[in-house]
Amino acid sequence: MTSYATETTPVQPAAALTFTEVLPAAPGVRPAALRWTPGRMVGTGLLCIQTPAGRCNCEYLAVELPGGDGRGGRAALFAKTTPGSDAEADSYTATVSRDGRGGCECRGFLRHGHCKHEAALRALLANGWMDLHLSNPDADTGCTEPIEDQPEPVRPARPSWMDRAEAAV
Repeated sequence: MTSYATETTPVQPAAALTFTEVLPAAPGVRPAALRWTPGRMVGTGLLCIQTPAGRCNCEYLAVELPGGDGRGGRAALFAKTTPGSDAEADSYTATVSRDGRGGCECRGFLRHGHCKHEAALRALLANGWMDLHLSNPDADTGCTEPIEDQPEPVRPARPSWMDRAEAAV
């Protein structure tokens, strides 16, 4: 997957990073793209799914759901901020299970077995973008070094109680 990070206009007090990813093409459909701006809290953000022409088809506030899909996977709620293609639905819940299966409540997934919401969630998870937040998007989200390879912590030398007693006299 190819991803790009660009600075955009401020959406919060400080300028935010926006990430872009081309989504896999569905059969007979040109590929769309997503634009992701991390939110103030981990697991939140603003998602825009763009048409192949670059127009924002629909914008969502995204929130990762605690407990994921209930089988060890991850799930997110996408709440619309713009009408989109289905005027009747206000939000969708997309899931990706640990074994790679996915799902969504939208009409597209129910009809075809795949959709842009599930593809967007897969891209967000694959790139680690759901684990970022606006205040520090470059933060290390975990330890990547094996514990055995990490150096011992350096402790500053402290005078012993005898040295402190002699200095007090």
